[in-house]
Amino acid sequence: MILPGAASAADRQAFETVKGWEIERTVGSTSPNACLMSHTYKDKEDDNAVNAVIFALNGSEAVLVLVYEKWGWDKDEKVKAPMFLDKNRYAAKSAWVGDAETLTAAFPDSIVPNLMAAKTIVLQFDNGKADFNIGGFAEGYESLRRCNATKVAAPMAAAPQSPVAPAPAPKATAPAATGAYSVMTIGGTGPDFVGCLAHSESLGLGLVGVGQNLALIANTPKFPFDKGVAVQGTWAVDNGSAMPFTTKTDTAHTVTIDIPHDPAAVQSLTSGQSVTIQANGTQVPFALGPMKQAFADLSTCMETKKAP
Repeated sequence: MILPGAASAADRQAFETVKGWEIERTVGSTSPNACLMSHTYKDKEDDNAVNAVIFALNGSEAVLVLVYEKWGWDKDEKVKAPMFLDKNRYAAKSAWVGDAETLTAAFPDSIVPNLMAAKTIVLQFDNGKADFNIGGFAEGYESLRRCNATKVAAPMAAAPQSPVAPAPAPKATAPAATGAYSVMTIGGTGPDFVGCLAHSESLGLGLVGVGQNLALIANTPKFPFDKGVAVQGTWAVDNGSAMPFTTKTDTAHTVTIDIPHDPAAVQSLTSGQSVTIQANGTQVPFALGPMKQAFADLSTCMETKKAP
């Protein structure tokens, strides 16, 4: 496992692996961003050269490390190059610091939605380009977010203390309806377009549209599910009629519910105040927040094949 900086594998603890991304947490760290995610693979079109992409948050910054075994940068060598996410130019002159096989750069954390919607990072050099596969970044980032949020839930320090909830903790009612939904494409634009995602990290909810299908994604540490678990349950809006669902978890602590092709079901979801999900006996209420606007923006995204 290739890691940035001086941290070694012995300093880290595996959290989970999602869509080819390995999420790890620094043992004993009190940082709010103690986790990183990495994707390592061999490029069959380049004599199986090892490539890796490492991502971590650092305050309001997002740190990217690109690794290519055939590079040979001088330590602290300054490198500038246009950076593309798929075919879209993100930065005309992205600034990187080299060290042997790695290039490291810091960006505003506003880059995250762009990375979630992309499949490839491309650096354009004078003598060619270097491209890195980041497929599955969105799923990996959701795991990274959970890893960072749950770091204090089970402290390893000697002094016991009350666990700190990593997300709004619902009791008998749903949490406050705060948090806007951000909308992004899945897979890119044009021929790479797959669908759209409207997501609210603070609410723990998302809407996914692919083709004619609509799904509700709910994430909370209250769901004690690992990846690959079969889940059965019900969902109900504003204490209305409970509708059954079955699913298999793609990531830990997350359930995905297929919304029926029924205008009444969609109307209920987009006009309600809260949704209560019961999954394998665990019942959790969620505030829906501005779900009506999220659905409208998602519909626009699906029609135009680009984020509104």
